Amino acid sequence: MRSNVQASVPNPWPGGCLQQFAAERAAPHHECWKGKEMLQTILGTTFRWYQPNGWVFSPVQVGPDSIDYTVESGPHAGRHAVQPTYYHRVAPNIELTSWYEEVGTVVSIIWYLESQTSHRFAALPAWAADDFAVLAGDNQDPQYLGRVRKLAESKPDGPRQLLSDDGYFEML
Repeated sequence: MRSNVQASVPNPWPGGCLQQFAAERAAPHHECWKGKEMLQTILGTTFRWYQPNGWVFSPVQVGPDSIDYTVESGPHAGRHAVQPTYYHRVAPNIELTSWYEEVGTVVSIIWYLESQTSHRFAALPAWAADDFAVLAGDNQDPQYLGRVRKLAESKPDGPRQLLSDDGYFEML
C-alpha cells in the first residue's frame, strides 16, 4: 500500500513557499529564501524535521555514519533512536541518508539543502504499521530491544507499509 498523504504540519515558510520548494526545489535566490542561511551539508547539524500526518522529529542530529532522533509528536511519539546510517552526497546540495532499524524498517531520506526540504521513503513491517505506538521507546534500552524483537518474531513482517512523502526541516 502506497502512503503519500500530505497532512497539515506547521509551516515556517510564508505564502505557500514550502509547496513550491517541494515541487520545484527552488534556488536560494527565490523570495521564500530571504533571511535563511544556505546549508553546505546535513552532516553535523541539529534540526527539527516535519513530515505529513503529524510526525515531528526533534532534535535530529545527522553524522557521517549515524542519525540520532527523537519523535516529538506523531504516530510513535516518544521514540528515541540512534541508527547507523549510510551517507551519500548525490549532487551539490542534495544528500542521502539510509538505514535499517532494529524493528526491520528500511528508511531512505533525500535532503534538499537549498530548500531545507526532504523526501522520505520507508518500508515498515506489518506488525509495526498496525500499531505505531509499539515503537515508542529508546533503541538504546535493552528492555525495549527485547520487547520489539519478541513482537517481530511473533507477528507478520508483510505486507509492508510504504511511506513516500515530502517534509521540511528547520535548524535548531
